[in-house]
Amino acid sequence: MGLDEYEVRSWHGWFRHVTFSMFAMAFLTALRANGEEAVLKKSLS
Repeated sequence: MGLDEYEVRSWHGWFRHVTFSMFAMAFLTALRANGEEAVLKKSLS
């Protein structure tokens, strides 16, 4: 569930949703960056 799919009902609910969405995006970005590094190291050796 991304930021474009949430219908705000309260400030606390919105803040919680945005926080978790941003955390998930950062986590997935870090996983992807680590995966690309592994592929580059593997292809160079």
